[in-house]
Amino acid sequence: MSTHGEVCKIGIDDVLRNALDGMFVIDRDRHVVYFSEGCERITGEDRSSVIGTSCACYRLTDCVDEHGRTLSGVLCPSLKIFNGEIESYRQRLSVRHRNGQRVWVETTYSPIKDVGGAVNGVV
Repeated sequence: MSTHGEVCKIGIDDVLRNALDGMFVIDRDRHVVYFSEGCERITGEDRSSVIGTSCACYRLTDCVDEHGRTLSGVLCPSLKIFNGEIESYRQRLSVRHRNGQRVWVETTYSPIKDVGGAVNGVV
């Protein structure tokens, strides 16, 4: 906080770049539109090779739940949000790092809505 009336010039890009947590966003067409530096560290994937790709996110991260089930189809929280079945979802799962190791993470899936309330993406 500034003590001399100065305005703090920290932007959202600064915040996300320095966050230890990873964050990625997929749009309704299942394109990765944002992939944070935290996601790069967690997955070993380079954001420039990920952003714009069209895929189901489970293929990108090879995510599996605590029971070893691939989170695709009816088990995919993102699809449930896009379909309006759930508002948000928290889950512990493992993702595959580029080096082949599995990394356990806790995820929170949330909708990104337009001004009319339609879900346009999932973060």
